[in-house]
Amino acid sequence: MENYYSDTSGERLRAVPAGSGTAAIHVALGGLQIPAGTEVIVPPITDMGTVMPVIFQNAIPVFADLDPNTGLLTAETIARVATSRTSAVIVVHLGGSPADMDPILDFCRQHNIKVIEDAAQAQGASYKGRPAGTRGDAGCFSLNSQKHITCGEGGFVLVRSEDDFLRCLNFSDKHRNRTGVTDPNSEHYIYNGSGVNYRMSDLEFAMLLAQLPKLAKVAARFTAVGQRLDERLSKIPGVRPQQHHGKAISSYFFQMFRLEPDLVARREDVLKAMRAAATSVGMGVGKSYGDETLYRTGVFRNRNFFDTFGQPNNETPIWPAELVARQIFPDIPETVFDYKHTHCPEAERWIESSLQIVFHDGHEPHHADIVADAIETVLSI
Repeated sequence: MENYYSDTSGERLRAVPAGSGTAAIHVALGGLQIPAGTEVIVPPITDMGTVMPVIFQNAIPVFADLDPNTGLLTAETIARVATSRTSAVIVVHLGGSPADMDPILDFCRQHNIKVIEDAAQAQGASYKGRPAGTRGDAGCFSLNSQKHITCGEGGFVLVRSEDDFLRCLNFSDKHRNRTGVTDPNSEHYIYNGSGVNYRMSDLEFAMLLAQLPKLAKVAARFTAVGQRLDERLSKIPGVRPQQHHGKAISSYFFQMFRLEPDLVARREDVLKAMRAAATSVGMGVGKSYGDETLYRTGVFRNRNFFDTFGQPNNETPIWPAELVARQIFPDIPETVFDYKHTHCPEAERWIESSLQIVFHDGHEPHHADIVADAIETVLSI
């Protein structure tokens, strides 16, 4: 895995295995030593696995709005919510579409903010000729059964610094230093930090080794279908496919598009027509990615992160990250901890107006035409 990404990115990278994509995010946060009580900027539309590791590292998720055309974080949306308390940003390449990383990296480096790329959906995608997930301080990947290549369940973190590699490796292995230590009684073998057990098994690695050579071919097949959908849907009045950065190639974990405001009321009609056509060729369809922005889910609205009393509808009385933050940032605003007042208008519009199409590497562009024809037909009535 290290050799593959080092060869395709043009620089030496180190890979740390993790038990899942969610575990990979957690390992990156731990390995990069994100301080407790600080703020980590995240997008409001993503898998919950992007954000929960922030909670478990006792940092505070801060939601930044999305670009209306790409549905991704940008340097501008990050800058709007960044503060002196911000320690990291997790940039999600949603649907396999890489975010515009260079401006994000420029801003974050100016403000000493770590950049973690969530490339769980972006295996095989690229940005300016390099694989997605290889530009930030850490890149996190998923290998579950839904991804372009899989080992059943698993993930990994890519880093370039040897120090970051060793810290991530130790964090993923209960912080037990096994590197270069031959004597189990050595003082260097003693636990000198906290960590978790996110190790992968030999069986998972064996499956991954068989999958890795297929990645480029599999991703190319996804891209061909996704690009055909983009091409067809962009010609339908009132339909706006997700835009991709001009120097990025999406690997299309799914294809998504928005309906213009005057067509949103017809979303159910479009979905019904899409579903009938997609089912006939073995594709899947759905509304927006996620039923709601993450800050509107019960766990965030009620701050139910550590439910000691088994009452999921009650606000958790103690949130460790809040206690730490108040100690180190006495003037921190109350609104930071109150997600009931978080508002990301573009993300909310994505939730209300978007639809998605899911396919696999057995599909071809002519299958995309069948679904596009159905959308075009229903909107012409």
